[in-house]
Amino acid sequence: MLHYGAVQRCLLLVAFLSSIFIAVPSSACPLINGLIDYNCDGQIKILFTGDSYAKGFGDKALTDTNGGYALDVAQELGSVVVTNLGVAGATAGTLLNAFKSNLIKGKLLTTSRAEFADIIIIDIGRNSYWRGHPPRVVIGKLRRLVKFLRQFFVENYFSEPLIAISTNANIKRSFQQPYIDELNKAFRKAKSKNFPLYLFFDKLKAKSVISGDLLHPHSRGYKRLSKIVLKFIRNKAQQLMAKKRSDADVDGIYDQLEPTKFLTDPLLPDTDTDGLYDGVEVFTYTTSPIVPDTDGDGASDGAEVSAGTNPLDPLT
Repeated sequence: MLHYGAVQRCLLLVAFLSSIFIAVPSSACPLINGLIDYNCDGQIKILFTGDSYAKGFGDKALTDTNGGYALDVAQELGSVVVTNLGVAGATAGTLLNAFKSNLIKGKLLTTSRAEFADIIIIDIGRNSYWRGHPPRVVIGKLRRLVKFLRQFFVENYFSEPLIAISTNANIKRSFQQPYIDELNKAFRKAKSKNFPLYLFFDKLKAKSVISGDLLHPHSRGYKRLSKIVLKFIRNKAQQLMAKKRSDADVDGIYDQLEPTKFLTDPLLPDTDTDGLYDGVEVFTYTTSPIVPDTDGDGASDGAEVSAGTNPLDPLT
């Protein structure tokens, strides 16, 4: 049993520590509906791209021209921002060229749609049958697309997205299915860091997915594909992102984003030494984690929070 004097000293120590760090975050970058906010911007953004499958062609139950599994995922996840950039008739090569020519110009991704994608899902390859492209050519183009997207987002938004390629769904066209089989086999063999294959649409039988046109899914088929995507987003994607995010100083901001996106020190929990953890400043009080007195009124942000005044207003 502690004596009264020991208890008093413990309480004083707690008070002292509280005065140094008024609030301690429970986890790095707040989760959003249980999902990792990969670049700490307060939103979960998922980008779907590929050919007419990604676009949702033939989804008769929907009036949105960009329906399919992308819209199913958007409806299921609610607050997640979903952008559909499916291009009917696209091949891996034309998709790569489209991103190179349009993304840099800001035509594909705009501020109102999705500045940064936490997750990018790519579903493409089947149209290369008509071009006579062997699987190695499709894989080569996809590797280049993955490399381009990663570099672009790092250079422009300080963080690369998690990219997931899918196998091609089985179809009912007997003349084209052998090519799909060959392509999917090659995809599995190519799986690596530079060819991030994580979705396996070919696990579903064509008769349970494909519509009367023998190529595209019907509404129930898109729904079945969306279940595969949702399972990936909620499970494997979270595991993969967690491995690439750490918080050594336990300040509530991922180490990987501290020196680039937030300009804070990944080894110091309170970069500007104002008494507030960096993550608390960014996500709770929206004060500057690198300026000790955000509103310039002569009192540090930590002192103002402790006193009950507004660290963002010099008059209060």
